[in-house]
Amino acid sequence: GSIDGDIAEAETVYQEIRVRRDQWQQELQDLRVELLTLEGQREKVAARRLSLEDAKALSDKRISELDEESTQTQQAIEKLTKDLSELEIQRSQLDKQVSEQSKDVAAAESRVKAQREQTSQLQEQIRQRHHSRETTMAQQQELELQLSDYRKQEELIRARIRDVYHEEIDTDADVDEDTDTAALKLEIDKLQASIDRIGPINMTVADEYEEESKRLQFLTDQRDDLLGAEESLAESIKRIDEQARHQFRDTYDKIRYHFKQTFRLFFDGGEGDLRLVGDPDPLESGIEIVAQPPGKKTRSLRALSGGEKALTAIALLFAIYMVKPSPFCILDEVDAPLDDVNIEKFTNVINQFSADTQFIIVTHNKLTMQSADYLYGVTMAEEGLSKIVSVDLSEYSN
Repeated sequence: GSIDGDIAEAETVYQEIRVRRDQWQQELQDLRVELLTLEGQREKVAARRLSLEDAKALSDKRISELDEESTQTQQAIEKLTKDLSELEIQRSQLDKQVSEQSKDVAAAESRVKAQREQTSQLQEQIRQRHHSRETTMAQQQELELQLSDYRKQEELIRARIRDVYHEEIDTDADVDEDTDTAALKLEIDKLQASIDRIGPINMTVADEYEEESKRLQFLTDQRDDLLGAEESLAESIKRIDEQARHQFRDTYDKIRYHFKQTFRLFFDGGEGDLRLVGDPDPLESGIEIVAQPPGKKTRSLRALSGGEKALTAIALLFAIYMVKPSPFCILDEVDAPLDDVNIEKFTNVINQFSADTQFIIVTHNKLTMQSADYLYGVTMAEEGLSKIVSVDLSEYSN
């Protein structure tokens, strides 16, 4: 890099010197032309002087001027001649400098060429070493693979001897220059005898190994798929459980809110509530119904009378119904355990809800039938024949 910079700098100086030399040559040429012009003028003046000698008396003043002009011209010529000499000297010096610079450039180019040749040789040596190194590494890898195969074969043979003949082959013996040849031969004979006892080699072992390897890979893939499916299923179950907890909690809160209202409707007061008991997980916990009819202490559903239990259950049924109401509701003998007082409470609530919902009640209670708008009954007028009888009670109420 330094030599190339020196060459570039030398070439730049050389070009500058050449430019300066060309400028000076041009100036010298201009001076020569001017000198020739002045010499022509001098000759013209001399010729004119000769032609005017006869009129010298009349033109003395003019001749004096011309002599003065000639003198000035001569001085200019002398000056130009001196400048020309100096320019010639400078040109000679420049030519010498150019010659020296050319020699330096040639020497620098020679050094660059030598260094490039040396670099090429080094690069060729590096390529040869890389090639030799790659060849050596390939040979080393091949030898390592062969050594690994030999070790696997040795281990298989040892395992076979150990399983079949219950013998162990000593692997700690080191072989060096001082090893007894006879002992080695004895060891070889012993190994040969062990090999002979093994019998012929099963040549299908490789195929069996390949088949079992494929089966192992197949089972491994299946196991991985099952583990992935198990993980995905666990994630789905977790997501479903979270959604179920959220929906359960939301629905439970709504039912609890409506149960407090329906309990007061059916009991004309009192307090009813729901509680989650047992497991902290709402999906695994139980639901306890707490009821406090008017004038009684708070107690669980088990401590209530039969009628109170039935009325509490109906209040809870209506609370569930209010979470997701529908235009039709069918009640099958829910009033059977109720006495006349509770029947009246039950029918009053039915009348309040019937403004938005049509109730179909299966019942045998007369008070419940009395509060209905229509009655439908099944009767058997003849043996084996039954028919439906309907009564519009709204006509009789009018």
